[in-house]
Amino acid sequence: MTTLIDKIEMLIKREKTTPERKKEDTTKSSSEILSELFSAFNADPPKIEEIPFKKSKKGRKKHEKDKKKHK
Repeated sequence: MTTLIDKIEMLIKREKTTPERKKEDTTKSSSEILSELFSAFNADPPKIEEIPFKKSKKGRKKHEKDKKKHK
């Protein structure tokens, strides 16, 4: 019976000996994902207008003024 460590070592050896696979860019936009989904059902994907991303003001730090003590 092989132990878990033996199985892991076998997988590592197998991975080293197999030719490298092409890594596809898996990052897709939401419109690409929707078009693929709707094409499976032979339907047109919905039209989505691109809305520019606005940064929230909460993330910005305000400049704090140092208060000086007067004698």
